[in-house]
Amino acid sequence: MNKIISKPIIPIFFAIDNNYAPFFSVALESIKANSSKNYQYEIHILNNDLCEDYKKILSQYQDEHYHISFVNLKERLNQLNFVLHTRDYYSEAIYYRLFIAELFPEYDKALYLDSDIVVVDDIANLYNHDLETYYLGVIKDDVVNSYAEFRQYSKDALGIPAVKYFNSGILVMNLKKFREEKVYDQFINLMSKVKFIIAPDQDYLNVICRKKVLYLDETWNKAPLPHVKKDEKIKLIHFKLTAKPWHYDDILYGEYFWQYASKSPFYDKITHILKNYSQTEMEKDKMIEVALKKKALDETVRLRNYLKLYGSY
Repeated sequence: MNKIISKPIIPIFFAIDNNYAPFFSVALESIKANSSKNYQYEIHILNNDLCEDYKKILSQYQDEHYHISFVNLKERLNQLNFVLHTRDYYSEAIYYRLFIAELFPEYDKALYLDSDIVVVDDIANLYNHDLETYYLGVIKDDVVNSYAEFRQYSKDALGIPAVKYFNSGILVMNLKKFREEKVYDQFINLMSKVKFIIAPDQDYLNVICRKKVLYLDETWNKAPLPHVKKDEKIKLIHFKLTAKPWHYDDILYGEYFWQYASKSPFYDKITHILKNYSQTEMEKDKMIEVALKKKALDETVRLRNYLKLYGSY
């Protein structure tokens, strides 16, 4: 009789809505194509009433190594007695990562990944970083560090040097420490006092977790910035802000996205989105980025910004 050997579990969390389900499928295609079969992957899709058709399509990615579950956070969101601040193309989904530690006490560690990514390395190599007593394993935010307006905002509105400001879209999470240090309660407490408008969830995490994060190799979270050269050693591509290959056909690293998109059951839908992205929408993207930089500068000099009110967390 053959003995069944259980494999180590890697929990991976995503937060999606109906708009992002097609692009999430591309991220999942890339993870499955490059990950080791020495693990069992538990994929948890955090959502707020994701449509049933999309659930059925995404469930097709399950096999002996990958299990997919859908976690509806509608009830949890309704329990919050204040509005979760959002802007532009952000939805409430950006806050879902802050609920993971409380909702999944069976895990001491997990990955949180944004859905607008392509992974070209073994995702187990990211998960297996030893966090020791750090709250998070993080990667410095290359967008913030590339623009003077955001560098100034990080330093003079949040009190965090830009080189220490991290992106919240790729996280190795020490859920045990999150629970021990009551990070969720800290978030609720801080949110009742301060409303961050530039990168809402990301700013909260940076303020709360500062000095309690382990900085990882920057190849694990690279954005296709217009002024940078292609990195051949890249491990994870993150299509941040408006640099989406499903909107523009000249995005750096876009070929990686389409390599995996071509295998997605949403391929026709994604190509339709690209072909029908209008000039008006492109102009709106430009205005969003200009407006965000202005907001960052305005917040930097505002008399009652976070840093001026509280000094530091």
